[in-house]
Amino acid sequence: MDEAIQKKMNLIVSFHPIIFSGLKKLNPKTYVERTVIKAIKNDISIYSIHTALDNHKRGVSNQLAKRLGLINNQILIPKNDTLKKLTTYVPEENATELLDKAL
Repeated sequence: MDEAIQKKMNLIVSFHPIIFSGLKKLNPKTYVERTVIKAIKNDISIYSIHTALDNHKRGVSNQLAKRLGLINNQILIPKNDTLKKLTTYVPEENATELLDKAL
C-alpha cells in the first residue's frame, strides 16, 4: 500500500485478497483494517483475482496474461487432478457460443 501511495497509483491488483472474511467495522486494530483504511483515504482500489481455475493451462490467469500481452507464461507449481467439477450457468441463447469457446 505504501508503495502504491508513493508512486501515486490508484489500483492494486493482487492474487490473494486482503479480506478473507467480512469486515463489520473499520478500526485500525488489525493489519487488514489499517490497510483498507489507508486504501480508502488514498483513493486506491484493490482488485484480487484469485479463483479456483488459476492452476489450469487455459484458466483465468492464462486468459488475463493473454489480454495483457504477456508471453512465456507457465504455471509455477502445477497440480494435477484438482478440478473435479465445474458448473456454470449461461443464458440459453449463449450456450452454443460458450461451448464452442471452451473447446
